[in-house]
Amino acid sequence: MKLSDYQDQVSQMPLYDDLCYGLITEVGEVVDIIKKGSRQGRSIDRVHLGEEIADVCWYLTRLASEYDLSMEHLLDGNIEKLNKRHNE
Repeated sequence: MKLSDYQDQVSQMPLYDDLCYGLITEVGEVVDIIKKGSRQGRSIDRVHLGEEIADVCWYLTRLASEYDLSMEHLLDGNIEKLNKRHNE
């Protein structure tokens, strides 16, 4: 799926909570999975981690849409910025 198609679909989905609170909650879930999986004798549940990372992406994409920002443009700009920084 193209990122622009994903953003179009996400922007049409219902929103049940505040975007910033939802984003922080999902990031916390990612951190919790890594924290628990990093304990001695345990491993990170990669399937669950992937699900939560996808939830973070959903909230970030929806947040961008709320402010009329293109995720493709944002991510292209981010790569350009980082490449400039690392090539200096």
